[in-house]
Amino acid sequence: MRILALDPRNRLKETLAQAARLGDDVEIVGPPSASIHPSVEHGVDVIVADGLQMSDPTFRDELLQWRTHPDTLMAPGWISGSPMLFRDCCLWPPLSIDVFQELLDPRAFIHWMIEVHEWQQSRMMVEERGSLASRPPLELVRALSLRKATGTLRVTDRQGTEGMLRLQGGGLVEARIRDLPGGEGFFDFFCWSEGSYAWEGGVPADRGITPQPLASLTAEALRLLRDANLIFHFVSDLDRRIARTSSESALDDGAAAHFHAITRIYSMIDGRRSIAAILERSPLSLPRTLSCLAKWLSLGDIVAEPDTESPGRSCGVLIVDDSPFMCKAISSALSRDPRITVLGEAHDGDEALQLIETLSPDVVTLDLQMPRMDGLTALKHIMIRHPRPVIVLSAFTPRTSPLTYQSFKLGAVDVVAKPSRGSSSALSMEEDLCRRVQEAAAMRIEAAQVIRSRKHGSDAVGIGSTPSAPKRGKPADHVVLLLCGAGGFPGLVRLLLSIGRSDIPFAILACLDMPAAVLHALRPNIEKDAALAIAPLEADRVMRAGECCLGSRQQGWTLYRNPQGIKVRSETTDSKLRRPFDLLLQSAKTCCGSDAVALMLSGDGTDGILGMKEIREAGGRAYVLAPHACLKPDLPRSVLESSGAGEIGSTAEMAALLEHIQWSGHQQPFPSGEE
Repeated sequence: MRILALDPRNRLKETLAQAARLGDDVEIVGPPSASIHPSVEHGVDVIVADGLQMSDPTFRDELLQWRTHPDTLMAPGWISGSPMLFRDCCLWPPLSIDVFQELLDPRAFIHWMIEVHEWQQSRMMVEERGSLASRPPLELVRALSLRKATGTLRVTDRQGTEGMLRLQGGGLVEARIRDLPGGEGFFDFFCWSEGSYAWEGGVPADRGITPQPLASLTAEALRLLRDANLIFHFVSDLDRRIARTSSESALDDGAAAHFHAITRIYSMIDGRRSIAAILERSPLSLPRTLSCLAKWLSLGDIVAEPDTESPGRSCGVLIVDDSPFMCKAISSALSRDPRITVLGEAHDGDEALQLIETLSPDVVTLDLQMPRMDGLTALKHIMIRHPRPVIVLSAFTPRTSPLTYQSFKLGAVDVVAKPSRGSSSALSMEEDLCRRVQEAAAMRIEAAQVIRSRKHGSDAVGIGSTPSAPKRGKPADHVVLLLCGAGGFPGLVRLLLSIGRSDIPFAILACLDMPAAVLHALRPNIEKDAALAIAPLEADRVMRAGECCLGSRQQGWTLYRNPQGIKVRSETTDSKLRRPFDLLLQSAKTCCGSDAVALMLSGDGTDGILGMKEIREAGGRAYVLAPHACLKPDLPRSVLESSGAGEIGSTAEMAALLEHIQWSGHQQPFPSGEE
């Protein structure tokens, strides 16, 4: 099987090379020269693309060229990256076998190629009923065309809008999709990604109508899709409003096809409507409408509003606290920052849910102890009904630590001490609150999800219960490092509770930028919920399989190997020469060599950049949680830019990586003289 790799930064090179060694008759090739268009002559069976490059219009256009070319339109694709980010910047004609996720495990890729082979044997089948997710329009139309099918295809989109295509001998006789007739209806249907279909074969069409071949209509639909995607050269999303300029060259050609419909579209552009709103009212198909808008933007006949996602945009906050005095104090603190707007106040959970629906704040600050509906109950409802970043305002104590932990488990992205007037540190506390609200507002909502316990019998809040002693596994041959910089604790909780296996054949060492006393208070709560054994990180401890040891970054740690297994040393550190993350990573490189694995969740500063780079240079594996999913994205972003680490879109994907990670089987020898 020949695999085309569209991977300009070589981010996927190592995983694809491992897959080629594991699979039979697998060949990895790069794209041909720019002067050569995609062609069946290149023998491409599968296309793999680095989805993180989709923000580059040139790369996006190249990928679309392959999917929309008649010779390679049925070549399945694995897009390594977040499906949400990909679909936000690309109108893509999918195949049911396409994959949109990080390419991390070569064995998973080999398994997918086996599925591709099976799909190739069955893709000509058209069931009487099915979903457009399992048989997308491109795949469905291609099969009906090659089978020279006669009959009626009835389709329904996700909103319940019904449509119909009547076919005769593999040609289109009649179509009605979203009140669009003929070819325009066909082109609009081609962009559907969700819904259902029903096929009624064998019904003869009108003999007096000459069918339009589906093959030629498909080629035209794909051309329109390429043109439609040019819209993303000018706007980042389709919710941007557009306005006309003094130029009116858009309507110069009165003889152009669909001129009257184009005039109607042009008249809708008034500076108040978004592109998405115009698409809903357009008398033409979605790809043709977007093609027109892209052309007008390129000619300067219309302009898009400035990007509202710029850093200077005001962040709307809802304050939830039963104390009017505290609401006033929080509002006063936040109002000091011109980038923050306090939208309103709620005094219990019920009122908060109502105001969230009305005000749609970017961030919610939440008190835990309130009448009627307490903070934890409100948080659970927010994450289910109106998911958005929530910051819990609470004073951390050993007594309240289970509540703090539970708030992270239910989806809070941060816990901050309430501002207090009159203290010497009041101003710094207020500045810290403003900064953390801004950081929370920048997070994508994938980072705020309800986490469920993986250990049967775990109680809801964890107060008053004592976890059973974890089973001690055998000494581990391998160790995975989890580096949790500032803001990384919620991600660590999500990650550990997403791992469903307790029999992983390696140990996990998690080093957190958190005071040792706080970590000590929170650890028993994680232990009650996690499938893994959770233990404190201690000097001279033997790392054991199926165990996750939690240690504070306040203390330096190093790994070393002796006849007993992999052990941990306690080290002194300083801010310049022996920084905790770098020290730990460098010891892992020495101890584990090419089997070293490190994952980073959030953080700021520079500690860890050098160590992650050295792990990669030694042949080990280094990954970071995608910056958009981190409360503190600066450190992960710097590691991505400087070390060639892999980016993982979510903690759930990280958990899947850990559950299926493969090892070379080559153990590093321990230095002579170690006892």
